[in-house]
Amino acid sequence: MDKAKKVVEFYMLCNKLKNIVRTGWLDWGVTRERVESIAEHVYGTQMLAVSMWSEFGYNIDIKKVLTMLAVHELEETVIGDLTQFQIDKKTKEEMGHKAIKEILSGLNTGETIEQLILEFDERKTPEAQFAYYCDKLECDLQCKAYDEEHCVDLNKQENNKTAQNADVKALLESGKTWGQMWMTFGQARYNYDENFLEVSNYAMNNPVSLKNENPAGLSFAEQFEIAKRLGFWHINPQELKAVDLTDRGLNSAYVYEPIKGGAQVIVGADGKYLTFVSAISLEQVINQIKNNNLWDKAVEINSNN
Repeated sequence: MDKAKKVVEFYMLCNKLKNIVRTGWLDWGVTRERVESIAEHVYGTQMLAVSMWSEFGYNIDIKKVLTMLAVHELEETVIGDLTQFQIDKKTKEEMGHKAIKEILSGLNTGETIEQLILEFDERKTPEAQFAYYCDKLECDLQCKAYDEEHCVDLNKQENNKTAQNADVKALLESGKTWGQMWMTFGQARYNYDENFLEVSNYAMNNPVSLKNENPAGLSFAEQFEIAKRLGFWHINPQELKAVDLTDRGLNSAYVYEPIKGGAQVIVGADGKYLTFVSAISLEQVINQIKNNNLWDKAVEINSNN
């Protein structure tokens, strides 16, 4: 019974990380229906590790790396997510190691896990250095993805101390986007090896967000008709609400949003056109309409539809 109790208690402590949003996203005011939690970051670092190990052939103990990454944010169940702009590295590590001892004291393998965390922090072994790179690059990649979704307004950073950092401020003033700024900042700060640098450069200069796949090569009209026949929710007018955008500089434009919620909306013009837009907020929809000339991709809906 004691073993079962320890398992559940440790699991529930770690489970807290599912509900703690990463501090950096809060500081920058990331606006999105879902914002990455610490637990999601941990998962991201592990998947990045798997892909880097697979594609670049690192001679490391990948199982050790994955375990190291699984526990590398364990201290944040106690001390929270403190960024490099809020606390110095030495103080954070001291607080973290004290918290780790407390967290792991009841586990049979607590000392083994603690040593993994200390190894990660020291970054002297190939596995620890590799895991450290994954931890840092994962954050930069997530930032680039959020930037592509237009989740951050750089004009609303008056209370963001990170934005006042001299290096950050200089990069933004040089004309870089928020995502490009973080990729460049990471390259300068974390001393990536050539493989991580290659991935970082690729992400900085190319879109990273996944696009909807269309393996059959169907036209938008064909996709629309198939979706309609299948009875998808977004084809049923009774399940949509219209938001008039004429006062937002978009003549005769409406956004049709699902009443029950959802990440996709439908954009219409004069009641004649429909097109799907992947977006989280109304502001993102408006930006996409203005910037991507969506009406060229729209489907005319006749009276028989």
